[in-house]
Amino acid sequence: MLCKRKKYFLIRRCFYLALCITFVILNFFPAKFDSFAANQAITTFYDSYCLIAPNGDLITWGWNTNGLVGNGALPVYPYWARKTLLSHVSEVYSNRRHCSLALDDSHTLWGWGGYFSLLLQERRVPFDRPVRIMDGVENAAVGSSHISVVKTDGTLWVWGDNSGGQMGVGNCRIEDSASYPQKLMKNVRATFSWFDTTFAIDNNYDLYVWGNEASVAPSDGALYRPDCIASQIQDVSYVGGLKYLLLTTRGEVLVLDAFKAAQEQAYQNAILPDVLAQDVTQFCYQGFLTSDGDRWICEVERETIKVTCADDREAVPLDSNLWVTRSGHLRFQGICSTFPLEDVSLNTIVPILRNLFFIAIFFEIWMKIFVGLNLPRPMCCIKPAPQKSSEESYAESLYEHKNHCHTVQ
Repeated sequence: MLCKRKKYFLIRRCFYLALCITFVILNFFPAKFDSFAANQAITTFYDSYCLIAPNGDLITWGWNTNGLVGNGALPVYPYWARKTLLSHVSEVYSNRRHCSLALDDSHTLWGWGGYFSLLLQERRVPFDRPVRIMDGVENAAVGSSHISVVKTDGTLWVWGDNSGGQMGVGNCRIEDSASYPQKLMKNVRATFSWFDTTFAIDNNYDLYVWGNEASVAPSDGALYRPDCIASQIQDVSYVGGLKYLLLTTRGEVLVLDAFKAAQEQAYQNAILPDVLAQDVTQFCYQGFLTSDGDRWICEVERETIKVTCADDREAVPLDSNLWVTRSGHLRFQGICSTFPLEDVSLNTIVPILRNLFFIAIFFEIWMKIFVGLNLPRPMCCIKPAPQKSSEESYAESLYEHKNHCHTVQ
């Protein structure tokens, strides 16, 4: 029958073995990522990453500049040290500099980062957790220094900086910046923002736009208040080079040139006449999906947009520095990656096993340093010395007596 100490050693070794086997299995058979919808992954300018896993968990890792990782005060979190920040998340937004937002299934908007006033916080909040911003949110968008939110009742609320006309009040004076939500429109179904430009789509699929980061216009003008520039628009996406893609209800993709609007001081003539693509179902990162299931990537080259099919690529971009392979595995490249390009697992149970594994290692180190890991072997494992017979004992004592007498003489 095993003693208690031997049982302890056996249970500990079995625990370590099961932990390692499970960790290896989950990394060799990772969960696949098969969603290319917008607002599913974010890569910031500071090499931090935010991703919605297939089960709805929000995973963050990378450099924690401006608190963009949102799960602690350490400067960097490698992928193996990633953490589930929130659960049941449907969309994630970020200005990629100092603020990120997440919308969960209960229509609650969460935020984290170093822009405290933009998160409606009067004092500095800790970086180790997101803060609740607003309830009853349908969707949201975050620009360089402002936020626009569409609530479930169809009202549009904005707050933040107004140096680029983001507040939609008809000017770009900093004095009109808002530190709390301001109601701007009603009967709105969606909003989109990039830098200082904000879009809103109402229930009739009319597109409104205001603000411009490229403008050198005076402080007042039509460029800084909501202006209806197109109809039958269902989605907006940014492709680069101050150019935006507009998806119509007919499945056509149009191009809006924000730089041209800044020169003409109006968005009315900023939509280019040529149709970029047809039979498009939805936007994705720097591209779109067509009705036949193909994914197309848009790249801006010398003021023109080049469209190429991504089906022949080994991996397609989910966001900058984030790719998804043909097999559905996630790849990322950056300072926090172990290799230039590596397939990583999306199983959120891996961090739990990782934490248990490191707790076990810490326990062993603690026992080694402070208690002494050189624990005595179990008594039942120590073989007792063989018992000597009476004849052997008598002969040994007689030999010792003779040696003693010889020494005295």
